[in-house]
Amino acid sequence: MSNIKPNTFPLKLSLDGSEEIYTQTNDINEKFTLNQVSSYITQNIDTWLYKELYMTEADLDALPVTKFELLGENDLNPNEYYEINRIIIESIIDEDNIVPHFNRGYVLLNFKTSPSVVFGNTFPDNSFFMQIPQTIISCTENLVYCLYSPAAHEHYVRVTGLYADSDLVMGTGTTIFKIKIYYKISS
Repeated sequence: MSNIKPNTFPLKLSLDGSEEIYTQTNDINEKFTLNQVSSYITQNIDTWLYKELYMTEADLDALPVTKFELLGENDLNPNEYYEINRIIIESIIDEDNIVPHFNRGYVLLNFKTSPSVVFGNTFPDNSFFMQIPQTIISCTENLVYCLYSPAAHEHYVRVTGLYADSDLVMGTGTTIFKIKIYYKISS
């Protein structure tokens, strides 16, 4: 009946890219390799870089004086800027030392030419890029929050870094914030 032997499935295929693909359009035959097709399909796909940072309670409380750098302006050439896709913030609570937070101010993400630019004096028009929700800043349990970049590209100013900033953050605690930022450098 069948020449298929038991225990021969699942088949494992190994492709090396030299496999040939044939097409016909308007009576014109063409032959491509799998590598050629793959290169053609992926040539215009945006690739987002990834960076992971950890911000402690001490970093958070120091924001009015010391800004927390997410992406540094010194890593850019004069004609480049950062384009942000999304930022994922995860709170990691120390279960043995939960201390309630109090008087938490706003934590904003701003593009700046340096960390010494004062709060509220941001680019391009004294506006902020994103605000970290109060629920994650003052949480007492592990949370994950995803911020997607607004479509307004006027915020992407050449040779500016991205910083967490605040004018008032007071509290105590041992929370660590894991920040994952997806970005690309554009010109």
